[in-house]
Amino acid sequence: MSARVDVVVPAYNAAAYIEDALASVLAQGPCVASLIVVDDGSRDDTVALVEAFGARHPELRVTCLRQANAGPSAARNRGLAAASAEFVALLDADDRWHPDKLARQLAVFDAEPFPRLGVVYCDYGVMSLEGKPIPNAGFRLDPTVRGQVSTRLLHANLIAGSASAVLVRRSCLQDVGFFDDQLVCAEDWDLWLRLAQHYAFDYVHDVLVWLRQHPSNSQKNESRMLGGELLFLNKLWLAGLARWYHVARIRRRLVLGDYDVRALIGYERCNPQVQGLFTGKRMRLFAIAFRSYHSLRRAARRVKLRLLGRADTLPG
Repeated sequence: MSARVDVVVPAYNAAAYIEDALASVLAQGPCVASLIVVDDGSRDDTVALVEAFGARHPELRVTCLRQANAGPSAARNRGLAAASAEFVALLDADDRWHPDKLARQLAVFDAEPFPRLGVVYCDYGVMSLEGKPIPNAGFRLDPTVRGQVSTRLLHANLIAGSASAVLVRRSCLQDVGFFDDQLVCAEDWDLWLRLAQHYAFDYVHDVLVWLRQHPSNSQKNESRMLGGELLFLNKLWLAGLARWYHVARIRRRLVLGDYDVRALIGYERCNPQVQGLFTGKRMRLFAIAFRSYHSLRRAARRVKLRLLGRADTLPG
């Protein structure tokens, strides 16, 4: 198998996990052309560990680029700009690949199941801080999201829960651009949407990547994620792609979390029309209706559980 894939690993204070990630790249075999690690201003031993790993495995062609802390999208973009292989794959420094991950995805590209195939993604599992598999109680992928997927992707990010699961033809990225480093979340969804407008997607229906759960996962910062999704909605709005369900999703989260939208990072950068969707009379009416709906739904659940003799199982 020829070397066809450049692997980009953004890393920030990743000393506790990065050797596991790098070892999973090494296990991919000869299809890896180079491994490009972008250190995003780490203050721990990340760089030293990467350099030591590269010294132990000169056959892997490890490059470690360093930059001041600018966030994961900027780090990914730095690595993507340095890539030169036919394909590029991204691996977060705290994740791990199955040994056959790239080979299985390359086989799909070689089979050419769809014209203008640009992206192949795969299923994913979840692992603990220590790297042990744990049940995945979150988002589950839909294996029918294949071919021309732009309409379905506009509704929600139906690709993997992480960029670690995606293999992309590099020329496609050169066509549509890299990650938008102004987005603090949904940056992967934004890129998949841009790719889907021009290229087909396909899927390997097996768990080929493991995502590590730990306290510093950015997804655990709800207000930051919500502010980032607001900025993403603003981008969709300006492009004429925003839909009612994008607005409703953010409104629901604002009400459930009792957030003041004006305090979210990114609110001030939004178009005034977008700001108005989440303030004023319309937002107050939505909040009243949504809370009433939830109260009625909760009361109905209590009645149902009481009839089943299980009312004590519902907290509160």
